[in-house]
Amino acid sequence: MRLNPVLAHNLLLRAELVRIARRLAAAEIDFVVLKGVVLLQRVYGRLDARPVSDNDLLFRSADLERALAVLGELGYEPKVQQALPDALEGDAKYVLERRYHGRPLWLDLHTNALVPTIHRATEEPFWAHTETVQLDDVALRVFSPELTLLHLVAHAEQHRFCEPRILQDVIAAWNTWTRRDAASDATASD
Repeated sequence: MRLNPVLAHNLLLRAELVRIARRLAAAEIDFVVLKGVVLLQRVYGRLDARPVSDNDLLFRSADLERALAVLGELGYEPKVQQALPDALEGDAKYVLERRYHGRPLWLDLHTNALVPTIHRATEEPFWAHTETVQLDDVALRVFSPELTLLHLVAHAEQHRFCEPRILQDVIAAWNTWTRRDAASDATASD
């Protein structure tokens, strides 16, 4: 039996996320997981729902230099040699890469959940609307369902609503969480 290539790649990204999360936790660096394999698990309930290209993590600006040092110890280097302030100015994102058996693993570091050139928003309110999900032995912070939906719609807008996978995620998240809320409301009224 041959392993589905989408599942194989997403399992690799999941394992890499756990590896990263353990090291960041040991260094006491807080972060929020954006989208990716954790979103697939939360929304679709399975890792083979669609291909994921990278892991996206949100950091507080004050923690980014320390996070870069830890990630450097894990073999991550900037994908493009660019000064950190310059990279963050446009879309509040800094892309790192690590080679794994000759193939790139990408890690996008964000300091804002929304692209600042499109939406002006301070970073702290995003941190107030998180919850925890478990991945193996690691507790990961993620946005609340409502904030995840906002982030997904903003991400779709960033791509001019032309990325079907992002729109698919918005719809799947909406369906998953409205069904859950409806079931919860029905149980509460019984």
